[in-house]
Amino acid sequence: MLGNQSIIRTRITPPRRRKDLVERKRLIQLLSEMIEKRLVLVSAPAGYGKTSMLVDFVSQSILPECWYSIDRLDIDPSRFVAYLVAAIQQKFPDFGQRTATALTGDQGKFNGEYIANVFINDIYENISEHFLIILDDYHLVNDSVEIQNFISKLLLDLDENCHFILASRTLLSLPAIPMLAARSEVDGLSYEELEFLPEEIQDLFQQNQQLSLSLDQAIEIKQNTEGWITGILLSSQVDKKLSALQARLGRVSGFSLQNYFLQILEQLPEEINSFLLWSSLLEEFNAERCAEVIGPAITKENAPWQKWMSVIQQYNLFVIPVGEEGDWLRYHPLFLDYLQNTIIAEQPEIAKAILHNLAKISIQNNQWDQAFSIYRRLGSQDDLIQLIEQVGLEMVLNGRLSTLSAWLDSLPAEVLNTKPYVIALQGNVAWVLGNTSLAMTLYNQALNSMALPVNRKDVIITLTMRAATFRLSGKLEESITDSKEIMLLIGDDESLLKQKGEALRCIGLCDFHKGNLQKALFNLDNSLFIMKSIDEHKNVAIIQIEIGLVYENLGNYSLSKEYYLSALKYWKQVENPLWLSNLLNNLGVL
Repeated sequence: MLGNQSIIRTRITPPRRRKDLVERKRLIQLLSEMIEKRLVLVSAPAGYGKTSMLVDFVSQSILPECWYSIDRLDIDPSRFVAYLVAAIQQKFPDFGQRTATALTGDQGKFNGEYIANVFINDIYENISEHFLIILDDYHLVNDSVEIQNFISKLLLDLDENCHFILASRTLLSLPAIPMLAARSEVDGLSYEELEFLPEEIQDLFQQNQQLSLSLDQAIEIKQNTEGWITGILLSSQVDKKLSALQARLGRVSGFSLQNYFLQILEQLPEEINSFLLWSSLLEEFNAERCAEVIGPAITKENAPWQKWMSVIQQYNLFVIPVGEEGDWLRYHPLFLDYLQNTIIAEQPEIAKAILHNLAKISIQNNQWDQAFSIYRRLGSQDDLIQLIEQVGLEMVLNGRLSTLSAWLDSLPAEVLNTKPYVIALQGNVAWVLGNTSLAMTLYNQALNSMALPVNRKDVIITLTMRAATFRLSGKLEESITDSKEIMLLIGDDESLLKQKGEALRCIGLCDFHKGNLQKALFNLDNSLFIMKSIDEHKNVAIIQIEIGLVYENLGNYSLSKEYYLSALKYWKQVENPLWLSNLLNNLGVL
């Protein structure tokens, strides 16, 4: 779904309802009345209980809900759509294959309108009942024009059985909202509705602290917090043994959340205090993740991770169980910000070590965006360059061109220009975007800076990029020359068989365009044999189409049809509409 990245399941699973939440029946009733609309907006600053209210609502709703907790990394539109598809597949497994195929078959460009059309048809064909799509923290991606347009297209054109709830810290500016408003298809809640009423404050303290507040006390608390009730809500989650502050919280005007967090930490055992700070850098964690990321950084291989996790849950230290089994934890966002700022200020070297380890684990798990975000946060340009060199070509091949372009744009040109392979990647990006002249300039610049045998693999990959660009630009002899040089450089190196197969394919296609059909057939057959030997199923199917085209031009229609039909099996299996239409057109002509 995300190319070489895996979907983090906790992001598409509603957070578990905590026992210390107060059920706010009036809000649930309001949402229930609004949900017949196409779009419900829940807009309020941090700490107004948006997520908690939605967790309560979905636990009681009769409609199936598809939950997606958005992350700041999801501003990449391809990543956003992939997670949205996965969230819906949680409830409706038949949905998503066509959309996933469209998403991965876009040759490096995000065609939002096309993908939205496929998405809409995918839902129409596979989901007949009414259902909810809940996008939590939508403000994190609202700056992406591509995502705005994609969501607006869905809101305007999806069938009436799909209902959206968007929770955001900011007011949203979706292009579809004026049209939805004209149709009376949008409604919402603001911070004014989300404010805790005095009666709800009474319920909160009674439920969690067995403390009976008078109505006057509850009204005073509401007035002193001016409607921002987070400090009071958080205080109700803390174990009594740690909460000497509670007696005076209701009397304090101008409540400081940072001071409140600080005083709580000061009352904790030192090892628990440290664990809170260390684990905050992981965003979400379980005992195993703590051991592999934090352990090496603090040189404690056998730390009691599970015990510490149990302790912070027992103390109700603003921690939320997440995941299907509830064995992963994450902190309340405001507490998380406080902990992360504290460890970076007070223990910078340990913080750097933990973040470096987390980035390495992220790369191992193909979570490249998270690794890039961590390295940017650390200001580590060497690590950023190394990551781009390691995964850049795969990102292009997996249709993540917009993300790679953003990564490259974030680094100083003077740094990029010292890395030949990164220059070659920039050339490939330029070629996919249609700037062939710039692509050639960058390929040549990169090759001139590479030396053999030290940079042999980089030279081979760069020549592969340039050969493809030459071929598609009609410079067939130059393409053949590059491809033959690739073959010489590879020799008998079996670790580069894919590149050898690509070179043979390139030569074969150049022969075809020159009219040398028998030579084309010979080279394409050899390329096909290599790709089959390394289980490159997609490339096998592509080459089968090309061989079918050669046989068609040779007048051997039976063999042409045989190769086309063989390729058709693969493209039907993966449901790739672009290649299917291409191949079916060839069969129609045949």
